[in-house]
Amino acid sequence: MYTSIKAYSQKSFMKFYLKLNGSKTYSDKKITFDVIDYDDIQITFYCNLTILFRGFLSKKIKLLIDIIIDKELYVGSDEVGVGETIGPMVAVALRFNSYEDKKIVILNGIKDSKKMSAKEIQEKAKFIMNHSTYYVANMIPETFNKKYKLLPNVKAINALMQNQLHKKFEGKGYKHITDQFVNEKKYKEYILNSNNKPFKGNLLLLTKAEEKYLEVSAAAIIDKSIYNIWIKIWRC
Repeated sequence: MYTSIKAYSQKSFMKFYLKLNGSKTYSDKKITFDVIDYDDIQITFYCNLTILFRGFLSKKIKLLIDIIIDKELYVGSDEVGVGETIGPMVAVALRFNSYEDKKIVILNGIKDSKKMSAKEIQEKAKFIMNHSTYYVANMIPETFNKKYKLLPNVKAINALMQNQLHKKFEGKGYKHITDQFVNEKKYKEYILNSNNKPFKGNLLLLTKAEEKYLEVSAAAIIDKSIYNIWIKIWRC
């Protein structure tokens, strides 16, 4: 059994490493930070803060894993279908129901949706849905084409979809994050130029947010699963 988890910070990565290893006698290789044996499993620490566990996780290790998981709950969003020649444009925003739900999803195994098969995406999406509150904005091609005639700017359309979803979570004190598709100034400009009211909060548009925040990567898996279902039905 393999479980891969990316520590949310360099500090948490080192704290977890030292908790298990107790020293700084690690490798200076560019990719692998160190490989250790602990509690009957092999643990590989990578320089990009990813930690790979080979074997079944004991109760002791599952408790220690709390060190490398960000305790804060975020609202993360992602979209798929932008720039595709076929298929809908789908955006999803979600937050986990609790820290325990977030941890369960992590321990179940989650990775970049672009590196997953269609079957894996469907299975993971269903699992994530059971542990989160999520909302979907789904624009089928016919609807998108009509919208594009009125607003011939895909990024502006994406901004409006994202705004619509994040409004579902406003006023609850969460930080809102999405993968950067425009800069913050342009995003706000798109919303202000429309008839839509901006959600009461601040949406952080971050480069490679999917790699940094579980909520964004989880949203990416759900929107990709919805996109894949549409493509499958369309081809039939």
